[in-house]
Amino acid sequence: MAPKIPQKFIGSTAWVDPADSDKVSVNRAILRSPDELVVDFVYDGRRYTATLRRTAGNEFVGKYTTQWNGSPYEGNASCRLFTAPEGIFLFGRWSEDNENYIENYIWWADLNVVKHFADEASQRGV
Repeated sequence: MAPKIPQKFIGSTAWVDPADSDKVSVNRAILRSPDELVVDFVYDGRRYTATLRRTAGNEFVGKYTTQWNGSPYEGNASCRLFTAPEGIFLFGRWSEDNENYIENYIWWADLNVVKHFADEASQRGV
């Protein structure tokens, strides 16, 4: 359904200088079904796995898991999925619940379609 025109908005905007941001390679991302997306990467020596489920349209919401100080750690993540012939782009929110406060981040992933992951090719001798 198209929004009514004119429509007024307020909010916020932000930008990053790529030299000042962290860039991490996504090891695996799988759209398991039309309604489930899993994104896996390693940052600062810790593996993160975000499992997100479609809630409406192209909106996905879920949790990520990692290890923090030797213990399991879980947080919230959400994103909107944008599609293109060569891949997908995810843009959303990521939160970390520290002991005294919650840190909220904007996150994105630019993902290209591949036939196999790098470690699959080596296992198959391809």
